[in-house]
Amino acid sequence: MRISFLGNFIQPHSSENDYAWTLRSMGHEVECLQEEFTSPEQIILSAKNANIFFWVHTHSWDKTKMYPVIKAIKEAGIPTFGYHLDLFLGTSRQYDVSSHPFFSMDYIFTVDGNLDGIVPNHYWIKPGICRRNLGSFTHYPEPDNQTVAFVGNYNYHNQWPYRQSLVDMLKEVYGDDFVHIGAPNQELRGLELTRFYQETAVIIGDSFCPGFTHPQYWSDRATETMGRGGFLIHPYIKGMDETFRHREHLVYYPFQDFEQLSHEIDFYRRRPEERNRIRNIGSQAVAQHHTYHDRFEQMFSIMSLRFPWLAR
Repeated sequence: MRISFLGNFIQPHSSENDYAWTLRSMGHEVECLQEEFTSPEQIILSAKNANIFFWVHTHSWDKTKMYPVIKAIKEAGIPTFGYHLDLFLGTSRQYDVSSHPFFSMDYIFTVDGNLDGIVPNHYWIKPGICRRNLGSFTHYPEPDNQTVAFVGNYNYHNQWPYRQSLVDMLKEVYGDDFVHIGAPNQELRGLELTRFYQETAVIIGDSFCPGFTHPQYWSDRATETMGRGGFLIHPYIKGMDETFRHREHLVYYPFQDFEQLSHEIDFYRRRPEERNRIRNIGSQAVAQHHTYHDRFEQMFSIMSLRFPWLAR
């Protein structure tokens, strides 16, 4: 297929670039349109010359002009769809659901399962990882490796102070054995990040899920961590254990229970063989079932019920 793809491609390690790489590796032709530098007329022309229009919604661009654009593309008979990895309900983004042109497209796929029944054209699709970021499983931490790490910004979101308290606790308890990737001027991407995950004893996860009252929602950092070969300890989210099982693919702890979190960290730091067993099973499960190849095949399958030519 020929796919017209609107998004932010300036950042080389963005989700948009992972999606474009995935779609091309699946055999599709992809025209990438940089959002703020592409006129409405150019977007419409690109979409009309394509089999389908794909838009990734970001939050830093005035997109009010997109209402007539989406309308024109749909009137031309071109299917429109979007895929989003963020949580909407319960955050400042929830107002987008009723006011943003992104939600006027034919199909909206997000990792926020709570939008089912609220957005008529919404489908819950789990997060994934780009195949090019999967670990090779040739790097493993030494048996006496005691490193505990967190990957992510400290000042992540003003509605999520839990992130700061989590990092502060890890720093206080584990001292020099704790590494924070995402601190100022300390960031890893690509192969460097994959090797870091594989060579670190314990990775602590986090999902921006206010009050943990959003079942069936979790951050793509889980698939990113496991898929790259990391041993992950993650706060429990209802429904997540239906996809990734406790002490088989990863390890869960009760949200905000730092005492239990420390217990799990200490337990697995002393048991390299057990944590590497879980690491291997988790990474293989992600590689086999949770890449963006899998996700786009799911999306095209759903859309082909209305637009049969999208069936592969």
